[in-house]
Amino acid sequence: MTDFWVCGQCRSLNRGGSKTCYSCHAPYAPYVPDGGSTPVSSTPSPPGATSPAGPLVAGATSVAAATGMSGTVALSGTVATDVPPGPAPIAAAPSTTADNAPGILGGLIGGLIGAVAATVVWYGIVTTTHIQAGIVAIAVGWIVGQAVVLAAGRASLALVAISLGFTLAALAVSQYLITVRLINDILVEEAIGIQLPILVAPADAIGLLVDWFEHDPLTLLFWAIALFEAVVIPWRRAMGRPVRAWPAMPR
Repeated sequence: MTDFWVCGQCRSLNRGGSKTCYSCHAPYAPYVPDGGSTPVSSTPSPPGATSPAGPLVAGATSVAAATGMSGTVALSGTVATDVPPGPAPIAAAPSTTADNAPGILGGLIGGLIGAVAATVVWYGIVTTTHIQAGIVAIAVGWIVGQAVVLAAGRASLALVAISLGFTLAALAVSQYLITVRLINDILVEEAIGIQLPILVAPADAIGLLVDWFEHDPLTLLFWAIALFEAVVIPWRRAMGRPVRAWPAMPR
């Protein structure tokens, strides 16, 4: 059986033949207890020396006192940990796919709900007041951006694209429905006797939007502000900044 020694720096147990510590690689320097003069070792022999077989009761007591381990030292020179030295480390719970997901599905659902709500709000205001308030378009980007962030629950740069896409779709659909409604109101006032259908070919729908922008170019400015809102709200969330796109109103 080989003797052993306790490192004076890291309190690790090393075999007597080792000239350096297995753990911290410090040179042979046995641990000396406070108030003692003899290094903690099974024998005072230098590294490399062997000791005859026999119970190492004194060595076991010294090692237990130096390292804080409870147990006995077997004849083979190994520590029998019949009582654990301390509480066992708690293994971290394995992460799941749902925990690591950036909330893309939630952002998509929130974006869809926000886009529908913003469309209803804008269209409802125009049809109720009979005023084409283009400035209301700014609220579309704010509503969609907030809905995406709240529904996602997690910060992600992908939410910026989701918010931007749903905001653009909500703006286009809202403006198209408003344009069709205003044209039909004019047709009714002039007693033309025909109505523009809600569903038209995609090329005709794009043509109606282009005609509106030519009639009211300021709408493009409102769209640009709305799209900015849709980008900056999830962007601030992803960068860890407060989600507030509009400046605070003075009290």
